Amino acid sequence: MMPKRFPVTAKLINYLLQLVLQLHQQLLKETELLTQFQDPEQLTEIATQKKRLATEIEQLYQQLGQLLAAEQLPNNANGIQTYLRRAQLAGLDAAISLDNWQQLHDISIQCQALNEQNGASIELLSRHANRSLNILKGKPQTADTYGRNGATQSSSATIRTLISV
Repeated sequence: MMPKRFPVTAKLINYLLQLVLQLHQQLLKETELLTQFQDPEQLTEIATQKKRLATEIEQLYQQLGQLLAAEQLPNNANGIQTYLRRAQLAGLDAAISLDNWQQLHDISIQCQALNEQNGASIELLSRHANRSLNILKGKPQTADTYGRNGATQSSSATIRTLISV
């Protein structure tokens, strides 16, 4: 049955590659916006696009998993590679799909790293904004330090309100 399923698998891999490339572009835009500290509306739009792309990617991976299950292969990277090698042994031209799969894998790793980096940047910006608001509101600030045993210790410092309205 592989000869009948292979064109569908090749198309799925190609489409997955296109979606992951789009996700990579969105993550790069997000990185740029985070370093410029401007335009939160664009960041919101990027987050929406990332979510949409992630949903589509997940759906395609599920479809790919169904094709692998039909060939009694695991739904993972090894299963895909085995499937593509079997296709080649069956005389099918799987070279492009193998190349697309490798690109897909490499770009996915880059996306994961960018997403983690952007998430850390957003967390840092959020903390900074919250601290700034607390200072303006006159709320006590806490500072985390580490004791001799490596455990976190919090100390608070009271800061007067800088602005009153």
